Amino acid sequence: MREASSDISIGKKEVAKDLINQILELGGSLMYWRLPNSDEKTLIICNSGASVRDEITLEGSMPGFAFAPFNPTKGKYFFHADLVFRFKNDEIVDGPDINNTAFFSKRVESAKEKKSQLFYSSQTKNEIITVFSALVEACIQKTESGQIEKIVPSKFTDIDLPENFDVVKTFDKLCEKHPNA
Repeated sequence: MREASSDISIGKKEVAKDLINQILELGGSLMYWRLPNSDEKTLIICNSGASVRDEITLEGSMPGFAFAPFNPTKGKYFFHADLVFRFKNDEIVDGPDINNTAFFSKRVESAKEKKSQLFYSSQTKNEIITVFSALVEACIQKTESGQIEKIVPSKFTDIDLPENFDVVKTFDKLCEKHPNA
């Protein structure tokens, strides 16, 4: 049963999808994941913005999420975990009272005024296939010359997403299909 609120319409059930959509509508940053062989999912919300750091160490670090490029000279992005929620069977098992959280109460009115596009969209780029083929060829030449022992270039499939694409539903399906991932 959903609890009605003048601030945020989140109840005890089916909250992950509603919460994520509202965070995106409010302009927040979030990270949502599940560890391998676990049925618990974690959502962190960063309302303070990402910081770019030269180095991120586990010792003495704050709770949050880091994105670090393979190139060590590039900056690393750190998203502080301002709010943390844990879900099991799409129910909150741990987390703050969102109706008494500054992030939501300050931004809910502005979200009602404007609905923005939640996900980035772009045109399909055919040149990526050509670039990937050239990358594979360069990898073969480097390994044959003995400069490198092993390279694993990643493949991908470029698809057009429908207008009503549901990222949370897709994530849940992937978790069900690949429990060890």
